[in-house]
Amino acid sequence: MSTEYQPGFRDFQRDIERYLVSIGKCEKQKDGMTIFHGYNDALELMFTHYLDEGAVEPLVDHFRKWNWEWSYNKYLLELTSALEMTRDWASLLILWEKGVLRARKKHYNDIWKLEKAKPGTLKQDELMKVKTLLLEVLRKLKEFARVFGKGEDSERYEKMINNVQQGRKA
Repeated sequence: MSTEYQPGFRDFQRDIERYLVSIGKCEKQKDGMTIFHGYNDALELMFTHYLDEGAVEPLVDHFRKWNWEWSYNKYLLELTSALEMTRDWASLLILWEKGVLRARKKHYNDIWKLEKAKPGTLKQDELMKVKTLLLEVLRKLKEFARVFGKGEDSERYEKMINNVQQGRKA
């Protein structure tokens, strides 16, 4: 990391952008739009720096807003591992329930409503894919709850799993 820039560890996105500005990887377009060059490398570098410093709250806040409807990525998985190691249930719950589960549950429920209103509108393989992805995250959350000794949460996820398996709204 450039010795000229030290992140504030409060706003992950802003620290990435400030870092890129500090190393001259930012340009203003004629229309006023700012272009950042090397963003993915800076994201990786800043993510590692934040984890090394134990600044997980801004990471959780940032990554819970990503679109997790279809897949996970290494940032989600590495942050999850760090939260598991520190037994940070509250942050893990925010990341997975307010991030991943919220996106997948909304997607599933939207499709469920559409299919209820107009049966046969969607292909069965599309419906199954969305259902499978939702069940995957619910099972993962249920396992997290079990490992962290959160029985009430585990039961709540089990109810959602049963609803989805029976073709009901999540």
